[in-house]
Amino acid sequence: MDIHESHESSADLRTSLAARESEVAGLKEQLDIRFREIAVLTRELEKQGAALDRMRQEAELQRLQLEKVVTSTTWRMTGPLRRLIDLLRSRRG
Repeated sequence: MDIHESHESSADLRTSLAARESEVAGLKEQLDIRFREIAVLTRELEKQGAALDRMRQEAELQRLQLEKVVTSTTWRMTGPLRRLIDLLRSRRG
């Protein structure tokens, strides 16, 4: 290999290296974008998880309140009256 060929080969390597460095820079930029997207989605997921926890707590409180009503003395005592009203409504309708 003579000096001229060596110079061309060296120039080709520099060109190839520059292309690879540009490609790496582009990939790093895409990676940064994806990391930012992941961060946004993670925050949204945390918000949705907290909202779901609040809804579950509210549902449990409502279930407990309903249980108190259904097991109360008043509810049991008025049971026959409710059944009679239901019977009368069904005959009318």
